[in-house]
Amino acid sequence: MTGDEEAVLLVGWQVQRSQDMASQVGEHPGMQTEVVVALIGLPVTALGAAIAYPVGRGVARRQAADQHAQWLRAERRNATQAHSDAATKFIEAFRTSWEEIGRPAYAHTRRRDIELRKRLDPALYEPLKRALESLHSAGAVVALHGPERVTVDAEGLYVAALDATSRLLRFDAANVCRSIELSSLKQDESSQQHIQAALDDLDRAFARLAAPLGLPEYPTEIEMMLRTAAAAGAGIQFLQSINEPDVARGALRDLRHSLEDATEEMQQALGPLLGLEPLVEFSALTAAVRAGDPVAPERLLSLLSLAMPALINMFSGMRDQTGMLRELLTEVDEDPVLNEAVQAVAGYTENLSEPVRILQQMHRHFELGDELVATEAPLPTAVAWVTALHPLTESLNASTAQTEARMPLMSESLRPLFDRQVDEANTSVRCELDRVIQARVEFLHSAREAIDLP
Repeated sequence: MTGDEEAVLLVGWQVQRSQDMASQVGEHPGMQTEVVVALIGLPVTALGAAIAYPVGRGVARRQAADQHAQWLRAERRNATQAHSDAATKFIEAFRTSWEEIGRPAYAHTRRRDIELRKRLDPALYEPLKRALESLHSAGAVVALHGPERVTVDAEGLYVAALDATSRLLRFDAANVCRSIELSSLKQDESSQQHIQAALDDLDRAFARLAAPLGLPEYPTEIEMMLRTAAAAGAGIQFLQSINEPDVARGALRDLRHSLEDATEEMQQALGPLLGLEPLVEFSALTAAVRAGDPVAPERLLSLLSLAMPALINMFSGMRDQTGMLRELLTEVDEDPVLNEAVQAVAGYTENLSEPVRILQQMHRHFELGDELVATEAPLPTAVAWVTALHPLTESLNASTAQTEARMPLMSESLRPLFDRQVDEANTSVRCELDRVIQARVEFLHSAREAIDLP
């Protein structure tokens, strides 16, 4: 039996007793009025106590509930404000990084100075990273105080911020890849520096922001981009330094290492370059000859003979790849910009056929020279062989010069294609940022409605 039920029974018993006593007073008129009042006062006092007990408990319970409700409202207001402020700071940091990445000269042309990069890194990436972390922490406080609907909207806001950051990094990667591709096509003296700067930018974005936050899918994508770009950079550095044996040997080691983890397509495209190592040694021996050191002519010729298959594979691979690129561009759409690119790529592909044909002739000629050496042919025959090699060499130089002359044209023709990819990535960033802003509005709306809910 509860306390309230006991109080009711007690009141009932006291009332009944008062009625009995009142009837007894009526039977004994001589009884003193004071006694009657006293006898009646006893049950009245008990009745007051019985009523006060449950009422007091209810008041205390209501006071405690009101205090808890006030505390909960205050905590929810504070949590809502903190989460909203964190979202605002994220949006501000996001816009700053977005504007910086979108600058035409963004980072890809700066000097390869390690201290300079250290000073620039926090200004670009750290505020965005800290804003995301603050938003995540504020969301945990919202989840602690509820209710469920507000918690769900807070989580949705954080997920929208993550998605927007992922799109921003993809936009960064699109800028980087455009820089790498265009620098690779130019193949001028500054190409390697531009590619290395672009790789540094992409690596920094991955290491400082994407990997620690575990952004969905981004780490794998960027890792593959880094591997592919690193292999391309090593290949270009090797080709540009082939007449500098010490530099070329280092570039060849980097290329061999980078191809171990590269995609199958990159291995097929750049693998033939590994076979050009004899050309590096040929260059070293040529430098020795110019310095007056004795070098056997047959040693020079044997090195060239060893390099012929790799040269054929390299030019044949370039021809096949540009041919596939032409087919891909043709299948995309009938955009006039792409049509111009198709024509440029087609012309470049056709030009690559001539060096391949001449290299095949030179390969057969070197095989004949190897046979002459093996049979110890007389000197006039060897001289005739060297004489016949000279026009082949001139033809190869002329055809490769024509191919290189077409490279800038193809580069400029393909630039709109890379620009389009960057523009599409930029549009995705804008859409994701709008989604973050809308998610913040929805969170605030649900939080206002739910502050007074139990």
